[in-house]
Amino acid sequence: MIVGYQGIAGSHSERAAIELLKRLGVSEYRLDPCVTSGEVVARLESGHIDHGVMALRNAVGGAVTETMDAMRGRALRELARCELEIIHGLYGPSRSSLERVDTIYSHEQALRQCATNIRRWYPQATCIAEDDTALAAERLAAGAYPGESAVICSRTAAERLGLHPIRYPFQDREDNLTEFVLVRLASR
Repeated sequence: MIVGYQGIAGSHSERAAIELLKRLGVSEYRLDPCVTSGEVVARLESGHIDHGVMALRNAVGGAVTETMDAMRGRALRELARCELEIIHGLYGPSRSSLERVDTIYSHEQALRQCATNIRRWYPQATCIAEDDTALAAERLAAGAYPGESAVICSRTAAERLGLHPIRYPFQDREDNLTEFVLVRLASR
């Protein structure tokens, strides 16, 4: 069984995919990172994946519009849902990144979930939305962003890529829960 998920390795959706499959008692599977919800649905429809995992809504950021748009009008069957606590951190490429942050990159949902803390600690920072939190972390680690840039992502993604914590946790609320769904095509 191939399970596509919104995001890349280290994303919160990867963790959700593992949790949902565990809850269903599925132990034989391969995870396929799809970056966006649109890509998850496209791969389902093309038969490249058997199941898909996407974020539906967050307690702070509301509905995940990219998922709602991707699912609209599609014949998908929901197999399971779960809610996971989402803990974000603000990370930089080096220890010296603690001194100044001019630009913060992350998924639009993570930027919403951390908006108050961004305004509190980095009011001068420009926020730029990316397709995925872990993808933003990967790009920062690869040097794709200018100096004084930081990302909001999971600790898993940051540690995998050797990023350094600037602030952890960074989300505005402790009860930062996101609901995820596992789907397949209705015709299967």
